Amino acid sequence: MFCYFAGTNDLFNITAKDGIISVKSDIDREDLLDINSVVILEVTVSSYCSILYIISKSHYPKDNISFQADLLLIKKLQFQATEANPSILGTHAHTSTEVRITISDINDNKPKFYDCGVNPCVEASSFTANIFEHSSMGVPVDDLDIKAKDLDQGDNGRFELSLAGPDKDAFSVSPQIAYSESPVQIMVKNSQAVDYETKTSMVVQIIAKDPSNTADCCSTATVTIQIKDLNDNSPTFPKETYNLKVDEHSPNGTTVATITATDPDTMDVDNIRYRLLPDSILKYFDVNAMTGRIFVTNSKMIDREVVSLYSPTLQARDQANNTGTAVLEITLTDINDQTPQFNRESYIDYVVEGSELRIQVQATDRDEPPNNEIEYGIVSSNYSANFTIDPTTGWLENNGPLDREDMQNKDKGQVKLNVTATDKGSPPLSTWVPVIINVEDINDNTPKFRKTSYKFSVEEGKKAEFVGSVQAVDLDQTIDHNRISFSIVSGSFGQFIIRTFNDEPNGYIGNITVDPDIELDYESSFKTFSLEVEAMDLGSMKDTVNVEVTVLDVNDERPHFKPVDPLHIKENTTITEVVGKFDGEDRDNNHSLVYHLVSTRCRCNGSLTLGSCPEDWFNLEPTGNIVLNTAFVIDFEKCDQVELEAQVVDEFTQKGENNSATPGLIVINIEDINDNAPAFDTTDSLYVVVSETASVGSVIASVTATDRDSGRNRQMTFSITSVQFWDEVNNKTNDLGKVFRVVTTQEDDKYVGNVQNNEVLNIDVKGKYLVTVGATNTEEPKLSSETKLEIFTVDKSLKVELLFSRTVEEVQAAQNQIVLLLTAATQTKVEVVKIRADVAITEIR
Repeated sequence: MFCYFAGTNDLFNITAKDGIISVKSDIDREDLLDINSVVILEVTVSSYCSILYIISKSHYPKDNISFQADLLLIKKLQFQATEANPSILGTHAHTSTEVRITISDINDNKPKFYDCGVNPCVEASSFTANIFEHSSMGVPVDDLDIKAKDLDQGDNGRFELSLAGPDKDAFSVSPQIAYSESPVQIMVKNSQAVDYETKTSMVVQIIAKDPSNTADCCSTATVTIQIKDLNDNSPTFPKETYNLKVDEHSPNGTTVATITATDPDTMDVDNIRYRLLPDSILKYFDVNAMTGRIFVTNSKMIDREVVSLYSPTLQARDQANNTGTAVLEITLTDINDQTPQFNRESYIDYVVEGSELRIQVQATDRDEPPNNEIEYGIVSSNYSANFTIDPTTGWLENNGPLDREDMQNKDKGQVKLNVTATDKGSPPLSTWVPVIINVEDINDNTPKFRKTSYKFSVEEGKKAEFVGSVQAVDLDQTIDHNRISFSIVSGSFGQFIIRTFNDEPNGYIGNITVDPDIELDYESSFKTFSLEVEAMDLGSMKDTVNVEVTVLDVNDERPHFKPVDPLHIKENTTITEVVGKFDGEDRDNNHSLVYHLVSTRCRCNGSLTLGSCPEDWFNLEPTGNIVLNTAFVIDFEKCDQVELEAQVVDEFTQKGENNSATPGLIVINIEDINDNAPAFDTTDSLYVVVSETASVGSVIASVTATDRDSGRNRQMTFSITSVQFWDEVNNKTNDLGKVFRVVTTQEDDKYVGNVQNNEVLNIDVKGKYLVTVGATNTEEPKLSSETKLEIFTVDKSLKVELLFSRTVEEVQAAQNQIVLLLTAATQTKVEVVKIRADVAITEIR
C-alpha cells in the first residue's frame, strides 16, 4: 500500500495501489513562498500509513527569496511503501523514497510597494519623507523605507521603477530596474529645484512597471517630501542701485535715505543688520545697523567740488552671515563756489604765416547750470586785435593773414594771448589761460645786400689777409629761412675766399679774405679784381653784388738780375769810363738797389776752368757799374776771361728777403791784342850739321816759335832774313844769296819753320852757314823776332864711325838714346847715316 502525507497543506494525492501522484487542488506558486522547509512525504505499502516530516529549514530560507528569483520552486515529497503482511519477525516490511516536484512559475503578479518602516513590511501606496533644501545631487531623502516586490520568479519578476508627478524632475529613483524584490530610494536630482522658499513640500509618484505583464503591469506609490528650511538665502534689496541726493555740506546726521533688505529665510525675519562699505566711506556717511537709515557723518568733507558722487555699497547680513548688497549713488547737489578751469595750463599751436588759424580753448566749471555756463574772451594785448574768439565754443581764429615779418623780432614769431573764461554765476567768477601761437616762418623774402657795390683794397703778399665785409639781410624770421651763406661766384680766380658770420640783429656778414694758401702779387697781371659775390638763403633765393678789390703794392719782391751779355775788353785797356754794368731790377714800385761784389774768378794760363784771379782788374761800384782797377793792367796772356759775381740788395724791402735769390754773373772776355812778338823755342838746336847726302830741298834745319797772343794775333810766318858763310880756313864771312828757304807749318799751338836748301851745299869747304830766320805776325802790328842757325856742312873729316859690340837690332833699338847722348856731348846736330855690321870684325859701326 502507498501512503502520502503532506501536512496541513495538502497539494497532492497518491493512489494506494499503484502509487500514482496527482494534483489534489490548484497550486499557486506564490502561496508556497512562505514555506521555508522541505516536506518529505512517506509512502508506505502496508495495511496502515504513517506520516513522516523531515524539516530542513536551511535549504529554502524565506529571507533569501530575493537572491533566488531565477530558480524554480521545487517541492520535495517523501514516499514510503510498506508490505501489508508482517514478516516472520512480526514486523511490516516497508520502504520509502523522496519525490521532488518542481512547480514552474508563470508571470501572474505585478510589482507592489511595501512600507518597511514597520515590522513586518506592509503593502502601502502613500509615503512621507523629508530632506533639507538644496541638498546635493544624489543625496537620498530621509525617513523613507520602501521596498518593491514582484512575487514572480526570474525574468517574470523583473520590473522597472520611474518617477511621475509635479516634482519628478527634481528627484530620481533608484534602482531603475529590479528583480523580485528591491529597496527603493528617492534621491535629489536638481539641487536648485529643492528650495524651501519655493515649495515647502514636494510630491512625486513612484511607478513600478512589469514590462512583461500587459494585463496588470503597474503599481504606484505617492511620496510626499517635506522640504526642511536652511538659511541659504542672502538678504536682497529691492534695487541693485539707489540714486540718492543730498546737499553738499549738509549737517551731521542728515538722513540721506532709509533702505532695507528682505530675506525669505524664516530665521532671518527682523534679524538683518546693515553697514556701509568700504570703511573709508564712513568719514562721509554711515548707516543705522538696525534700521538701514543712511545719514551724513561729516558735513565739511562732503564737498561736491572735491567729490560730487559717492558710490558706497550698502551691505545687509543675515543670521548665517549671508550678505546682500546694493550700490548707493549719492550725488552732492551744487552751490556756486567754483571758478571755471581751463583743461590745459596753456595752449600752444603752430600756424604757417599767411594761413588760417583755428584752435579751440575749453574750460569747465564744476558747478552746475547756470553757474557752470562759460563765456570766452580775449584780453587786450599787442596782437589781440588780429584774433577773434567765439564766446560760447571757444574757437579762436585770426582776423586776417599773419605775416611773420610784421612781428617784432623779440617775439621770435610767438603771439601770446590771454583768453578768459567767465561763468554766469552771481557774482561771476573768471579765470584766464595763456594761448601761445607760433607763427611759422616761410621763405618768402629774398636776401638783400645793404649796399649796391663794395670797394676794398688789400696789400699784396699777405696770406689770409682780411679784405673787407659785405652785409646782407633776409627779412624772414627763422634761421631756416633767413640764414644767408655768401659765396664768390666769379672774378676771384682762386685768390679770395668768403666766410659767413651771423651779425644779429643786422643779418649776416661775409668776410672776404685772401686765400690762406695764396699771396697776392702786385707785380702780377692782376692788380684789381672784380668779384661777383652772392648771398643765398637755404631756399636758394639769392642776391648778388659787385666787390672791387685793389691790390696794394708792398716792397716784398726780391731784386733779381737781368741777364747780361758777356763783356769784351781788350787787354792793356786804360779807359776810365764804365766798362760794364750789373742790371738788377725790382718789381716793387718803391725800391733802392745796392750792388756788392761777391767774388771774382778768372780763367788763366790756358786753363779750361775758372779759378782765382792773380790780380783784381775790375771794381764794382754800389750802382752796379763795373770800372777798371787802375792798379793793374789787363793782360790777355795771363787770363783771358774774368767772371764777376755780385749780389743786389733792396734797401727799401718791407717783407721777405732783400737780396736777390741768385747772384748776378757777368763774364768779361779779355780780348787779345797783338802785343807779343813770336818767340823761338830755345830748345831748338842752333847748330846744324848738313849731311853729305842732303839734296836740294832737303830740310836742313827746323825752328819752332810760339806767340802768347791768341787767334789771328798769334799767327806767324817764317822767313830767311840773311845768309852768310864763314870760311874757317880764311876766317872770313861772305854774304850769300838765296841758298836757303824756310817753309812755315803749324803743329798744334806752335809754328814750325823748316829750313830747306835751294842748292847743293859745298861739302868740301870747311866752314859754316850763318842763317838768320825771322818769325813775323801776320796781323798788325806785325811783331817779329829772329834766331840764327849755324849750319855746318859735313865733309869727310867730320864723319865719325862708331863701333858697337852689339847686334844691329840692339843698336837700332837704342838709336834715339844714342843720338841724344851724342848731341848733348857735341852740341851739334847728330845724324845717323847708316847702321851696318862689320863683317871682318863682327862688330857694329
